[in-house]
Amino acid sequence: MPTCRRGPRSQAKPSDGGSSWPLRRSTRLGGVLGRPLHLVTRDHRGNPARGIDNIADFARMENLVAVVGGLHTPVALAELETIHRHRIIYLDPWAAGTPVIANGYAPNYAFRVSVRDEYAGEFLINEAIQMGYRRPGLLLEQTGWGRSNEKAMSAALGAHSLTPAGVQWFNWGVSDMTDLLDALAAAGADVVMLVANAPEGTVAVRSMATRPAEQRLPIISHWGITGGQFFEKTAESLAQVELVFLQTFSFFAPPISRSGEASSRCLLHEIPALSVLQRHLLTGRNCPCV
Repeated sequence: MPTCRRGPRSQAKPSDGGSSWPLRRSTRLGGVLGRPLHLVTRDHRGNPARGIDNIADFARMENLVAVVGGLHTPVALAELETIHRHRIIYLDPWAAGTPVIANGYAPNYAFRVSVRDEYAGEFLINEAIQMGYRRPGLLLEQTGWGRSNEKAMSAALGAHSLTPAGVQWFNWGVSDMTDLLDALAAAGADVVMLVANAPEGTVAVRSMATRPAEQRLPIISHWGITGGQFFEKTAESLAQVELVFLQTFSFFAPPISRSGEASSRCLLHEIPALSVLQRHLLTGRNCPCV
């Protein structure tokens, strides 16, 4: 059972752990049809070309069962042609871009096992409205994932006869977002809807923390910020910024068996930052996942 992921250690541990625990349990119980399952990992490092090469390598493996994807909608989108050419079952627990699964292929070998942006964007906007915000400003990464969320969030706002106060885009590797935040504030935004991974999410929070206290806007974020060392790098800034983010699972009340709960406790022990991030959790309990 290969898994294809991006490299941040704090994302790799839960991703690999979430895949390896059930495989080990299955093997202890005799395997699938009497055969053990093994986990093989590859790191695409956020590079679509590397992701395609990884899928091609998996396709050459004997007895391949499926590929479990990781971070980055742009990588997953780039991999789709190779996945379908080799008829590989692709399980997507993270990359939330709607077109990863709604991709036009028939038969479709890509399956989602978590939330997609079509629903995540609607959920986040609805939560913002319930919190009393009426002028969300969108702060989005300039990728297919960001564009997918712009579409979903704009549609969700339209259902409430609202429009974004403004939309600002950033590229991977940006080192400061002060100008982008200033533009959203000038447009009248009362909350920032953030779609970013951990590196750029860190920049967004740090940039917000540098604004005068009375000018800081609350941030409602997609889950991409949890895929790296976000907490370790923003602990001081988070004390000055109001932040909540989407997750479809809570370690505080996991709807799983006792064995799964024990695994969750083990994961929290291995990655202490997860316990602290729970304080900022916006759990999508009513957010459809497929």
